[in-house]
Amino acid sequence: MFKKISLFYFFVFVLMCDVFAAQPSWITSIKKDAKNYYFVGYAEDMDSLEKVKEKAIYNAKSKIASSIFEETEVEKIFSTYGGLSENEDLSRAYREEIKSRSIVQLVGVELDDMYYEKVEEEGLSFYKVWVLVRVSKIAFENERDRIISELKRKLELVDENLKLGEEELKKGNVLEAINAFYSAALSSIKVKERKEEFPLYISKIVNILKNIYIEEYNVPAEIDVSKENTFSFRVVYSDGKNELPLSGAKVNFVIRNNRGKFSTQAISAKDGIVTCRIDSLSEINDRTVLYAKLSLDFPELLESEPEFKKYYSTLLDSVQKISKGVSFSTYSGAKKKITTAVITLIEEETYKKDTKLTSEAQSILTSKGYRVKKIPDTINPRDIVEAKSSSLEDLKSEGIARVVVILVTPEKPKYNETLERYVATYNLTVQFIETTTGEIISSSNKKLTITSQTEKANFASFLSTASKELKNLIK
Repeated sequence: MFKKISLFYFFVFVLMCDVFAAQPSWITSIKKDAKNYYFVGYAEDMDSLEKVKEKAIYNAKSKIASSIFEETEVEKIFSTYGGLSENEDLSRAYREEIKSRSIVQLVGVELDDMYYEKVEEEGLSFYKVWVLVRVSKIAFENERDRIISELKRKLELVDENLKLGEEELKKGNVLEAINAFYSAALSSIKVKERKEEFPLYISKIVNILKNIYIEEYNVPAEIDVSKENTFSFRVVYSDGKNELPLSGAKVNFVIRNNRGKFSTQAISAKDGIVTCRIDSLSEINDRTVLYAKLSLDFPELLESEPEFKKYYSTLLDSVQKISKGVSFSTYSGAKKKITTAVITLIEEETYKKDTKLTSEAQSILTSKGYRVKKIPDTINPRDIVEAKSSSLEDLKSEGIARVVVILVTPEKPKYNETLERYVATYNLTVQFIETTTGEIISSSNKKLTITSQTEKANFASFLSTASKELKNLIK
């Protein structure tokens, strides 16, 4: 038994020795001679042997490019052209992009030798490929000079474009700086050899946008909706040391929880102040919100190639974060001066009052800023509906300038055999009457068809439906 196990391990050892013996020495010990530099590339994949070989050659070329980019002279070039030095991540990303492009463009690289193994493992088959490439020392120096020369030229151009934006920023011309970087970005994507510059300029724009904010300047906590009101904001750029007012910035205004007439866009003045004028609002509440939002767009990116188009969302997200919302309450000074009374009448043989709709109407009018007063019981409801001068005089003497009449003309419910329910149609009318002149200044009506299981329940169902309709009729 021991002899058999020993023989088994002996054969395994011999087999492994055969495998390693079959591998060329240049895989572990780099070949050298006086005329050439040698580099080993490696790749493994389930692709065809030819394609895996190409990947191994690319790996070897990347080592050639890396050996050039790791030189002190390259480091010196990057430090000489300082436009990227302030952002280490950006500098690193740009360097890798240039290096990747250099790998593709390398010339004078020749395949010296190749070794591969076909591996069968857990039902899968793939290749491991090693390649030995050589590049003459003369070709290597030529490629080195070419890459360094191209690198200098590219960095000079990048520095020039970055300086244009930075100079505008130093002058306090923030929007002009954004336009300078944006123009450089659009210019870079038009030339194939310059496309790697594009993210640099976009990053500069994003960093500027991060430092722009909108703050309150003159914002009232409460406004009279019957008058013109102004809300002022200030657009500011902060570089961490100084705060600069941003002039010429477009700002959009949006109102939530209310409706009315107001300026939807304005441009900031030299002091960064931008003003929204509110002419009128329809709702009286304590939860109206006004938003001031920076307006800046980059439409040309939407027409660019997909690899650049995705940056449109990056810029738009940065812009949308530059916003300021302020809450305020509203009231109507004009309506507060008017005392309004409400009376609801059910028109049958005689006029009868109804307290449910009266109460509902009072709440609606109060929410709209009107002062509401009850009508004295001594005044005849019929006289009010007919606008008799005596009743109007009585109302006026009570300090009531307007009266709201809610008139209901009911119909006797009839049983519908098809529906198996009682059906009736009611006419609901709302009128605003001036007590001074007797003039009906506003009138609106609505017909409501009501169904119910019993005749008695029909009117109760009408009152419930009419309460919901009142708000629109009073409006």
